[in-house]
Amino acid sequence: MANLTVTEFLTKWDNDEFNSGTISMIEAGWYDWFCDDKALFNRTKELVSKVKFMVKERYVNPDECYVWFKNNCPMNGSTYDDFRFADLETGENILGCAPASGHTSCKGEASLWFFPKNKDGFKTFEEPKGWAQMKKDLKTQKYAEVRDFCNTNPKKV
Repeated sequence: MANLTVTEFLTKWDNDEFNSGTISMIEAGWYDWFCDDKALFNRTKELVSKVKFMVKERYVNPDECYVWFKNNCPMNGSTYDDFRFADLETGENILGCAPASGHTSCKGEASLWFFPKNKDGFKTFEEPKGWAQMKKDLKTQKYAEVRDFCNTNPKKV
């Protein structure tokens, strides 16, 4: 199945077109997971509000990218979820967010990272805070660099 734009994904989600079946969760954008298949629906439900927030705050153009989800299993800690936005045409990651880490060293802390063009690796904005504080910060000028980068059409960078 082709990747859905974020707009298409959110429309389908809001119209209850995804159910809790594994195939449906793959179609919803789950890439990898270490939890029970039946847990994916509720995990998606938790992440969708955060995806909507990132769209509302203009961190991504919902018509030019897709969202995908990953359940992570660190060596030291418990499983946790993240979501990433990728360019619809190239598949290159643009922005990623783990609302609550499962790593023992930073359990419950949120992290945000983006992938600058023409640079090696990615840049992380990670500070010891939970999603609630990060959400407040994302509405401020503090994250202007991220917002500006994410609103730049990757094909023009």
